Amino acid sequence: MRLSDIEVIESESEIIQHMAEIVQRDGDHFKTKHRAKNGNLHDVMVSTKVVCIDGRKCIQSIWTDISSKKKSENALR
Repeated sequence: MRLSDIEVIESESEIIQHMAEIVQRDGDHFKTKHRAKNGNLHDVMVSTKVVCIDGRKCIQSIWTDISSKKKSENALR
């Protein structure tokens, strides 16, 4: 799956712009929604940083599913 297949909030052009901003800032932390292969939506926290691999700048991303946390917060409200 491509990033544009799993990213729910940003359009493909917004993803490209966001990636350029991530490279410029050497990383980012943000919340978004991702779509799993089975179609289910998940709230996620994404942490990114720019790393160099074989002389090329690459974006390393780690995401954490925060869906259950969001459900708990909404229930408390």
